[in-house]
Amino acid sequence: MIYESINLEEENCFAAIKIQYFAVDLKFQNDGLGAAMMHRLLSNLLKSDLKFNIGFKLIYLEALSEATDFYQTLGFEYLNPWEETDPTKKSSYMFLPYESLINYYDF
Repeated sequence: MIYESINLEEENCFAAIKIQYFAVDLKFQNDGLGAAMMHRLLSNLLKSDLKFNIGFKLIYLEALSEATDFYQTLGFEYLNPWEETDPTKKSSYMFLPYESLINYYDF
């Protein structure tokens, strides 16, 4: 798999989009708002790539440990699979392969 060789320390070596900050206020969590916003974001990224040929291969982010389940439900995977079972990690890098974006395209 191409993603096994990704080194985030060398971000300029591959075409990726990083989601720097994404959060929903606690009082609005668990109502689907975060999932809806992420769905819109991912759909717009795919549409933009199809229209302007941006050429990215994946989307990645650093998820707080309490948010990794949320990102997994959206299709994100751990960049380093062993982090999934490491209770000492406060955050983990996660990625969504380009091929998974078709699930978010609004036809």
